[in-house]
Amino acid sequence: MSEPMIKGAILRDFVVWYGERYGTDSLKQTAALLPEEFRAIIDIGNPTFHLLGSLWYPARLVHAFLEALAHDRTPAAMNRLMHEANRSFLKTGARHSVYRFLLERLVTPEIYAVCVPRFWKQLHSTGERRMKIVRRGYAESTVFNWPGHHPLLCTMVIETMCTVFESMGCKNVSWERATCVSDGARECKTLVSWQ
Repeated sequence: MSEPMIKGAILRDFVVWYGERYGTDSLKQTAALLPEEFRAIIDIGNPTFHLLGSLWYPARLVHAFLEALAHDRTPAAMNRLMHEANRSFLKTGARHSVYRFLLERLVTPEIYAVCVPRFWKQLHSTGERRMKIVRRGYAESTVFNWPGHHPLLCTMVIETMCTVFESMGCKNVSWERATCVSDGARECKTLVSWQ
């Protein structure tokens, strides 16, 4: 099996947000914690690490970056950081995009659930994702066959999903992790509720 890859746009947008939110010095300090193999393929002096959104990068690079961010943070602080990153990106980075218009005006939770497998494949080279609306205001998201899994990335995926629900106008969006590969489960299952 080939190495799990992730589309550069994900990491690039996160790097830009982090640098703007916490400053270039903090971003450079975080990058300095990356293993040498990854520091050799990024440009620490560049605010985007010179990552290209259209290229695929090893999922291990994303894992290492998230671990570097978690180095001096509690799990609760990391959860808050990922929550904030997703909400901020949608408000600023996607403010004028066609995706934002579609999410706010046309997409419903039911349509989003149907599109989730296709969205997943555009960003991840491994794994499969499905979502089903169990009943009004309640959905179940499952990711399986995902060699690119990492516990922090798994949380980032969940926060991204919740941000999408919020952008569709859903209120009081909350989630609960039912199972996770990190805990020995065969798949990552998240329960999402909203009003």
